[in-house]
Amino acid sequence: MHALCRRQCPAVSFCKMTALPVPTCPFTRSYLGLFEAERDAATAYDRSLVRLRGGAAATNFSLSEYAEELAEYHTAQQVGGTKY
Repeated sequence: MHALCRRQCPAVSFCKMTALPVPTCPFTRSYLGLFEAERDAATAYDRSLVRLRGGAAATNFSLSEYAEELAEYHTAQQVGGTKY
């Protein structure tokens, strides 16, 4: 993997493009799966993080790409929590 790619998508490891688990609580993680491409793994990480943290998520790509996940986050907040 090129060093520039590693800096652009820090949540991606390259054992067949595994998106690193998203910490949901200090000691729990969510498995995101295996991906063929780096961008797919980074996008899966971003989607999960946006569902968890909303607009405060530090994503690899523009937050505008995750409108559906932001809507899920806001719905969960209104109901009283998150399902992730």
